[in-house]
Amino acid sequence: VLNKATGRGDIGLSTSQDGISWHYEQIVLKESFHLSYPQVFQLDGQFYMLPESVEANKVLLYKATHFPTEWAVAGELIKGRYTDPSLFFYQEKWWMYAGSKSKHLHLFFADELEGEWKEHPHSPVISDNGSISRPGGRVLVYREQVYRYTQDGDPLYGRANQVFRVTSLTETDYAEEEGHVVLTGTGMQNDWRKDGMHHIDQLELADNRWMIAVDGHHFVEQNYLLWRFRRLLVTRVPKIKKRVFDLIISVPALLLLLPIMGVIALLIRLKLGSPILFKQERPGLHGKPFSVYKFRTMTDALDEDGCLLADADRLTPFGQMLRKYSLDELVQLINVVKGDLSIVGPRPLLIEYMGLYTEEQARRHLVKPGITGWAQVNGRNAISWEERFQLDTWYVDHHSLALDLRILLLTVWRVVRPAGINHSNHATMPLFEGSSLKNESQ
Repeated sequence: VLNKATGRGDIGLSTSQDGISWHYEQIVLKESFHLSYPQVFQLDGQFYMLPESVEANKVLLYKATHFPTEWAVAGELIKGRYTDPSLFFYQEKWWMYAGSKSKHLHLFFADELEGEWKEHPHSPVISDNGSISRPGGRVLVYREQVYRYTQDGDPLYGRANQVFRVTSLTETDYAEEEGHVVLTGTGMQNDWRKDGMHHIDQLELADNRWMIAVDGHHFVEQNYLLWRFRRLLVTRVPKIKKRVFDLIISVPALLLLLPIMGVIALLIRLKLGSPILFKQERPGLHGKPFSVYKFRTMTDALDEDGCLLADADRLTPFGQMLRKYSLDELVQLINVVKGDLSIVGPRPLLIEYMGLYTEEQARRHLVKPGITGWAQVNGRNAISWEERFQLDTWYVDHHSLALDLRILLLTVWRVVRPAGINHSNHATMPLFEGSSLKNESQ
């Protein structure tokens, strides 16, 4: 599915009871890079997906954590900018075709799906030929014969689809023979496949019947400058709206709350001493560090070895009151005005956590962090880290100005009726030591 807001492809899900009438369900996989050409298959009771991830500069294999709607990275198969990777199992080995921008067709093999992949000695098996080098669909292994599909990219992308039969395939040898064109454009004006067909997938049913899915396209001529302007409207306007929303909220709030912030600063100076502000490096959008500000709520009390005491021992009743009503975070309105934070977004956590996230959890950094967020109005510190990250990534996939306004209103309610300030048996939130899901995979 082409995401008009980002200009990138996401993986969507459609369902059917008869293979003829299809119903679109939802987006099931979204990354910070373009995704397309998904190949889904089952192995040992597990479902896997191999999409094109050329913008990530690697071929990534995904495994369903809850089929068919939830997926996580199972591993990196190959590093490099490869297009349309196509997996198949033949003669007790895994094989994979992958195209490249230089009009080459590469061939790789491995003993295990998630094992070590090696490039075939005859690879690239096709060189400098845009007509037969780019994979054009799922490789078919039928009655001990291997057939590969290729899309013709000359003179225009995806003009036709042709089949080749592999006549020899071992770790040291490769040969194939050219077949015929199986899909092509009609050239008929306004036809859905006027200018080409470039992808085919097939599923064998009972009684030697097959269900085959193909695609087609037609090009629409339009003014390039007008097209670029429309793309800018689609991709930039949502970001501009978000920034305007942040400034409309933060600037008046900062001016209105300055007297209260002044009183808080004075009380901190009298009760806790200097410094008044707590400043710390936190990861922002795409993990870029920035300095976040908070009103100080703890003392600097040390133990006999010169180390800071635990949070519970340093958190004063006054500091606890500031945290309870989120008054310690008022100064972060300055971060919003500066552009480091949004009003709404996943809370910025410690820099040290960056290397502990799973691939899914790390997606929380695809949006700008916020003063409040979806996790803060759905449990705050009372929920587990895994639950918190799930709420963060849900926000990444569903954020909108309407949702931000809802979260803001819920935040006001949570401040009036505070809950979830502390985690069980902790003064604040326990340190994140890595996801159990990541630890299990390691």
